[in-house]
Amino acid sequence: MDAFDALSQIPDWSYWRDWYQGFLDGKPRDWELQRRVALIADSIWEEGPEAVAREIERIKAEWLAEQLPQADKVRFDHESGLFETTSIPLKAEKLVETTLKQVAFARSVAANSNCGFNSSSTAWLYIDHTLENCRDDPNAIEQNFDIARKDILDGLANQTYSEDAKLAALEQVLDRAVTDLRANHPEVAEPLETRMKYQLRVAKADQKQIIVEKATELITVASDKMGKELALDAKTIIETSGEVQGGAIRRFFGRIAQMRIITRASDVIKKIDASSGYKGTRIVQTLDSLIDLITKIWPG
Repeated sequence: MDAFDALSQIPDWSYWRDWYQGFLDGKPRDWELQRRVALIADSIWEEGPEAVAREIERIKAEWLAEQLPQADKVRFDHESGLFETTSIPLKAEKLVETTLKQVAFARSVAANSNCGFNSSSTAWLYIDHTLENCRDDPNAIEQNFDIARKDILDGLANQTYSEDAKLAALEQVLDRAVTDLRANHPEVAEPLETRMKYQLRVAKADQKQIIVEKATELITVASDKMGKELALDAKTIIETSGEVQGGAIRRFFGRIAQMRIITRASDVIKKIDASSGYKGTRIVQTLDSLIDLITKIWPG
């Protein structure tokens, strides 16, 4: 066994094993996910592999939640010790208009900052082009705003832009705009779902079976309604195709990501310990396993 094989057996190194194997197979992990891992703060790297592994799990959960945001929101009821969902009403026909107005306003605010963001900036140019020429093209809006957001993040990282609350607000508005369009506008969501359905079709049988097995464990910490939907969605994902599978993918994977983000809170883990047949640490491991599987088969 060489040094890499030995390290791959250590849980804290699982991301790096998969990252390396992805390059060997010619199927690297999603570039945005890799970028976020690369930008982990030096203070966390200095704490050691365990701290880095925890931060990577947090990054993966948040990244996945952004890829498949929901028409409902997962919350944790501290009285019952169970996860449940609440609806988020959003009409697709108003989404583009609202999105453009929010971004235009946020850009006008950021324009009055002294952070290096101006009419010559890449992000500004993409936003300007979108507002002037792409108002009737949801896919172009999503793609252009995503590029603008990444330019802001990269500029902050390489100090092309300086830290500024107004620029941070614009980045957040762009992030929300891209997330909402991917989740709720059919013209934007359909290509993403098509790629995801293909990846599931070619996934190994044991990978698909994990989805059902892990979903069964999560039912113990879900409300009756949410538990039934988790089981149904998991079964639908591995047994069907087409639009039915697409809807199940969006809801199940998105809820898993939200649940993992919520379980970062220690009080949630303690309540699960007190209320469930499973320990909170077991639930976290289950969520991590599912997120790890999902990010491995995610269409790059």
